[in-house]
Amino acid sequence: MLPLWYGYQFMALVSRKTYIFTDNDSPIPENVHADHFINTFCADSHYRQGLCCKMAREYDIFMESEKRWFCHVDDDNYVNVPALVGFLQQYNHSDDWYLGRPSISHPMEVLDRANPGQKLAFWFATGGAGFCISRGLADKMVPHAGGGRIMTTGDIIRLPDDCTVGYIISKCLKKSIILISVHT
Repeated sequence: MLPLWYGYQFMALVSRKTYIFTDNDSPIPENVHADHFINTFCADSHYRQGLCCKMAREYDIFMESEKRWFCHVDDDNYVNVPALVGFLQQYNHSDDWYLGRPSISHPMEVLDRANPGQKLAFWFATGGAGFCISRGLADKMVPHAGGGRIMTTGDIIRLPDDCTVGYIISKCLKKSIILISVHT
């Protein structure tokens, strides 16, 4: 919930730029457009399948929009929307950008199912710190992520939502994460 001292202009900015995804038919929060409050109809759980289902729905909704950036933050984060918008203006949304920061100090490793006994290593940006993907890169993700395929990819690598997005970008598209440091 936003503090009361935020003015109308801020609330208008947030309501135009922010989508809230939920697992149930929660009441629509005040100052949020009804079409920006989306029930994913995914499992109300914190397991891989439910998380990938939610991320797939977020991605597909983004792809249906004309928005320039897909930014995902977990539900326990505070987002300074004006600062985020200002930050993203430094980058051309038509280029390939995967902005965020990892939650671990080494690349994630998964078994390479095409080559038994071998592993694939990749970096991923955690939803816990938030990440943003440019429209240019999101468009290239469609064969691996569109139409709910984030869930299929997550099932193949057996990792949750943010790891699956990182896998698609790093391993399938051969793009690197741009590490963003957080200033307090």
